[in-house]
Amino acid sequence: MLQLIDPPGKYLMPRHTVDRAAVIGHLRLVLNAFANKPEYTKFYIGITNDVSTRLQSHRGSPRGGFRLMVPIYEEQPLLVENSFDNLEQEAINTFRRGILNLQTKKVLKCDNGPNGAPPKITLYILVG
Repeated sequence: MLQLIDPPGKYLMPRHTVDRAAVIGHLRLVLNAFANKPEYTKFYIGITNDVSTRLQSHRGSPRGGFRLMVPIYEEQPLLVENSFDNLEQEAINTFRRGILNLQTKKVLKCDNGPNGAPPKITLYILVG
């Protein structure tokens, strides 16, 4: 069954980041950490306003085989001009082909479809 990673902030980037490239770079590091573990073969990138509610909806989803929900970045609820609008889509596009762990040569596959969600505040991944 899909679980929230414990502790939930284990891979959470500091909130005051204002550089999208830094968030994408952090996401790359986290994905590489999971690609280095043989029990994980795929990931899904998402964004939400409510991690608990989204976790429950993923549990009831036909998209299966995921074991962990991992929050990556939480933007402050007040969206301003330089907010991370469309960050999910940028992350999906960046990692659409998956991620190759250079040490193990293992590819962690991206399980997202072509579109992201409207802007929200918490970027997360599912891994399975």
